[in-house]
Parts: sequence; structure tokens; C-alpha cells
Amino acid sequence: GRVLAPLSVRGVNYYPRETSWGGMWTKTPDSVWRADMALAGSLNINSVRTFISLSPALEAAGLLQPDGTPTAAYLDRLNVFLGAAWQNGIRAILCFDVDPKTLAGARGLARCLRGVETLVRAHRDDGRVLMWDLINEPDDDAKWTEATREYLRASLALVRELDTNHVTTVGLTWRIDRLGQVGLPDVIQYHEYSPKGQLFAQ
Repeated sequence: GRVLAPLSVRGVNYYPRETSWGGMWTKTPDSVWRADMALAGSLNINSVRTFISLSPALEAAGLLQPDGTPTAAYLDRLNVFLGAAWQNGIRAILCFDVDPKTLAGARGLARCLRGVETLVRAHRDDGRVLMWDLINEPDDDAKWTEATREYLRASLALVRELDTNHVTTVGLTWRIDRLGQVGLPDVIQYHEYSPKGQLFAQ
């Protein structure tokens, strides 16, 4: 088989300056993504991490169906963003923005997994995606609930079943021991404010 050169990941978290995280998919003009990705590319960045919201609030914007399935409009928006990034040599780490309160609600787990499944199926053969980030900082005390643990177990198994082309990761504050309780992703990701000595010891 063909041997691929190792990828040196040089990246940043990304959201538009004009609209912040909350308006990433609902308020951002395509021109902003194109300009921001061109700037990132000029700085020798080759990856960006951004959140894919699965919040019920996106229903009002026509991006999620009532059962949590992303609409064609949401998939189109994501394609535009990925295209703008890839045009500048940038791959995306797509982090599912999953709220523990949503997970704990009626049919919350099924709703979130439906969103994950739809997005992974749509992009499992997409080289513009670098990896799937299952959830942001679930090991934080406020997020580390039984609903979160159930989601992590289920989403890790689901993504690995659906997509053999991309690796999985989870953004950590530092409690890798907690993540070990539900199954480790393919790539360990720690956030820079974490106590690295303790993280690496674990």
C-alpha cells in the first residue's frame, strides 16, 4: 500500500470574530469563512477545530429536525465551510457540541447520536475532515454525568463502526482517568491549561 507522510498538525480553535461560537452556523456569511481561512492559511495553519452544534436551538434556524437529524441546509453550510478551509490547505477537526442537559432529557441520547450518525455518514470519505472530536471537555465536573458517559460509550462505538477513514478524539481538561472509564479515543487531546504532569503520568 501507499505510505503517507506524517502530518504535522498546526492548528487553532476557530469561530468567526463577527458571530462567535453561537452564530457559527446560523449567522456567518460565506465570505467571512473564506477570509478567515485565507488568513489562517497565510499563517501556515493546516488544521482548525470547530464545534458542530447539536443543540435543539438550531431547529428554529432550520438546521436540525425535531428528532435531531441535521437538515440539508446544515449539511450545505458545513460543506461551504470545509471547502473554504480546504482551499487554503486546512483540514477540520469537527467537535460535536453536545450539552449534558440535552443528553439527560427525554430521547436526548438518541437525538444526539442521530446528529452524529448523519454527519459522520456524510463525511466519512471526506479528506477535508481530519478527525472527529466526540465532545468538548466531558471530564469537567459539571459535565461528567451518567448521561455524558453513556453518550461517550455510544458515540465512540458508532463513529468507529461508521468511519474507518478518520480517527476519534476527545478534548480534555485533564482527567484522562475519567475518560478511561468509558473507552479511550484514538487520539488523546489535552487543552493547554491542563496540569500536564498529572495528565502524562496517567
